[in-house]
Amino acid sequence: MVENRTFRAGDVDVMSDGLESGTVHLTAMSTIVAYALSRGVTAADITETTGFELATLGDPDARVSDDVAHRLWNMLVAAFPDVPVTLEAAKAAPFSTLGGLTHGMQYASTLREAVAFSKRNAGVLADRLELTVDESESEVRVISVHPADKLDDGCMAEMCTCLVARFFREVLGLKNALLRVDLTHAPRGPHYDYEAHFLCPVHFRKDANALVVRPEMLDAPIRMADPTLFSFVERHFEILRFQIETARSGHGLQTLRRAITDSAAAGAYQIDAVVSRAGLSRRNAQRLAAAHGTTLIALIEESRQKNAEAFLSDSSVSVEMAASLLGYSDDRAFRRAFKRWTGQTPSSFRKSNLSP
Repeated sequence: MVENRTFRAGDVDVMSDGLESGTVHLTAMSTIVAYALSRGVTAADITETTGFELATLGDPDARVSDDVAHRLWNMLVAAFPDVPVTLEAAKAAPFSTLGGLTHGMQYASTLREAVAFSKRNAGVLADRLELTVDESESEVRVISVHPADKLDDGCMAEMCTCLVARFFREVLGLKNALLRVDLTHAPRGPHYDYEAHFLCPVHFRKDANALVVRPEMLDAPIRMADPTLFSFVERHFEILRFQIETARSGHGLQTLRRAITDSAAAGAYQIDAVVSRAGLSRRNAQRLAAAHGTTLIALIEESRQKNAEAFLSDSSVSVEMAASLLGYSDDRAFRRAFKRWTGQTPSSFRKSNLSP
């Protein structure tokens, strides 16, 4: 199984090609997983490829390192070389795949306002995704750039571009908004499959992935426009951006780790003790941990294991004393936990780690 590479603050996760990793919202991953399963890919194969169990990949509030999606796309392309997998996935994918961006866009007054909203909040879907708008008299290019696009030869970008084109037609009611679509990679199937989906010309091997819009469409009204609801969604995304930026900078998780260390020094390994020391609500602390693909319990257990190994490496600390220092009511519970962490009993670990 490949390594489970969720992003964790305080550590810079670097992918095999030397690129620093970011995170992606799991709604996007859930769509790819559902498509893989519909194609007959087994849960075991998905876990082997991604490093995650299906239950984790179905968590709507979690994020994982963005190379997980690329690994899954590469598996699908290799398994179905003659199938335009990204187009197939995008044809039936829910718009929630785009991490809630479509929820805000549908209430904007115009396409210009909707695009600006997406540009501000692209990082909620994937924290290294950037949207730019290149506007001229003849056309407007809405360009998406992600530094890891090359890892899956543009599969993720293609699926999201397909979804946005669908969204323009089916939800915003802008059926003739697109002049053309630009994609950086070569076609994965017949050219007519792409043009049948996008309902406009599609150009390949271009310098950027872009939806090219007719200039006059930017100020076209959106049929579901609702300023009150749009304002509400804007406030919600402001909070999400703050949480992601805080988590990405590492400050949030460092605060939790420091609180766990301080609580451990007092023999307190309970969640309530940790969040109290961190000055956070239980809910916010759990969200910070989830932003890095982990949980409060996992962080606490990580600290507990580290301290347990330190105690057992000291001959003056008995197993019973270590259990007490680690907050266990009896040494039997500690022995079970230690075996679960390391595959060894405390006694066998001690024998192999104490100097003769």
